[in-house]
Amino acid sequence: MPATLTSLPAEILGYILSLLESWDEKYNLAVVNVVVWNAALRLLCPKDPYILPEDKNAINILRVSVSRSITVPSRVAVQYHLMVGILNTAYAAEAFTFVTNPEQEMSVITARRLLYYASKRARVRFLIGDAARNVWTRAYQNAAIEFGQDRLPQLGFLDATGKEISYEEDIDGYETPEDIQAIADDVKVRLKRVAVMTRQARPRENSAIIMKASLPILGALSWEQQRALWIEPSLYVKEETTFQDDELPLHIHNAKSIDAVVQRTAKHYIQSIVIFDEFWFFITAVDAFSSRTYDDCSNNSDKPFHEMATASISTKNYLGGKSFYELSIFVGHMELLVVGGFWGRCSGASRRDIHPFLGSSIPSIPKNMKQQRRTTDIYTLVQAPCTSTGTRLLRQYAKLQSGNMWSFSSLRFATKGFYPVNPLSYKSHTSQAIAMEKLCIHDLASLALRGVALPTSFSDKDIQQAMLTALKIKSMGHHFSDQQESPTFTGLSVNAKHELTMNNKKRTYWHDVIDLLAILEKLVNGINDKVGGISLTAIVSKHDVIQPLALGIMNNGLAAKVKACNSKVIEKFKQSYLC
Repeated sequence: MPATLTSLPAEILGYILSLLESWDEKYNLAVVNVVVWNAALRLLCPKDPYILPEDKNAINILRVSVSRSITVPSRVAVQYHLMVGILNTAYAAEAFTFVTNPEQEMSVITARRLLYYASKRARVRFLIGDAARNVWTRAYQNAAIEFGQDRLPQLGFLDATGKEISYEEDIDGYETPEDIQAIADDVKVRLKRVAVMTRQARPRENSAIIMKASLPILGALSWEQQRALWIEPSLYVKEETTFQDDELPLHIHNAKSIDAVVQRTAKHYIQSIVIFDEFWFFITAVDAFSSRTYDDCSNNSDKPFHEMATASISTKNYLGGKSFYELSIFVGHMELLVVGGFWGRCSGASRRDIHPFLGSSIPSIPKNMKQQRRTTDIYTLVQAPCTSTGTRLLRQYAKLQSGNMWSFSSLRFATKGFYPVNPLSYKSHTSQAIAMEKLCIHDLASLALRGVALPTSFSDKDIQQAMLTALKIKSMGHHFSDQQESPTFTGLSVNAKHELTMNNKKRTYWHDVIDLLAILEKLVNGINDKVGGISLTAIVSKHDVIQPLALGIMNNGLAAKVKACNSKVIEKFKQSYLC
């Protein structure tokens, strides 16, 4: 029978379905195979609205799928999971009617969730019985703020007779309720702040507006004037929050809860001001590191718990090289490593000098700032600024949490191009727009490290892109001479190792990049679904091989390239805004 039905035109199948009187019979025929089911969805349309039965087990999925309107009568208890299933299944529905009564309970949270699921649908209206007006009105207001009113379904109300109430009269004749006015004012302030930050809002005429929220004076005023302006109570407040040590066992936490804490805390300190006696720092970007227990990229295991936010300047050196200096804010078990900002003197002849920096190393720092310095004199914005997020600037990306989106930059400065260049996507930085067509080995290095840090999103498509990039790099042309018509990174790696052995040469940056791409290529070829990414298990299984290659890529070439790019970004910003 299925084979015979499959050969019939969809119109004939629909006609057969329409002849059956019972919806249960229609359903039993429709589920014979996918052809009949698709025909049913296309051609069946009941004339009357589908009123849900009292027994949830008696709900006919086929009728729900093809009905133009669905009514939930007052005698049916509105169960959240049941309604979500119906919302996701009612493909043709344009209206959902809830004929509620006072005994039929529904919380604001449940109503808001239903509005959220309905927001994913087009052309849907909710008609609500008069008894549930208050609950649904509050739910709609909350959902409008959280998801955006333009995404929500239309909301209508029924009077006691079941007739929809019309609101076509002029609403200007009514007063705005205080709670709605408060919400509207708050939304207006938030949207206006974003417009000012992105320079979409124009200053009012005949008013001297000072852009207080970011480097307002840049040394043009005395320190006393700057301090009075920056630390104005309506704009900045001294950070005096105390934090309690978290003694909960490890299994209580999960990645989502830890990420929420990191996101909230790091954003709070963007565009903050740190004062070390005679020096100030204005912070535009930070990389967040959690406790070593949760974040294997952190070096914070030996740091004490900080009950108050504490800023510290520390001396570092890498592999016994030249010393450099970092600024960090320690909050609880977290370290916020400053990777972008400005510093200057509070007083003296050079107080007008502004020193921008990008990356964790703060250059040209004065001698009396080079010793270990600590302060709790930190000022944060009353309202956290808009931020952009990305992966952190690390030396070693062969770690499980290296792909965490825990790098935060002030959106205000990012729109001006002032934010750190990232090793995993340095070509996407606004400063690299001119160099987009000039491909080099750094492009391959960046892509290879991205495969290590974000393996689950690295697929066969990325390997193909890497090969196309390699073929366009002029300096790599001779490496493809011995390859077949379809070159592979595995073949390149084998040839390169043979060449090293035969000619007794030393490994270079190029060899690390090709060897790492060869490993990623093999892992991608082992994926059953070529569209999917590499599993974390597969990456971990190759950790001992990947780790030295990833570190070699950063140490032998890419870190220096990123540093050079950051220097260009700083110079361009100084010419545009600080001259």
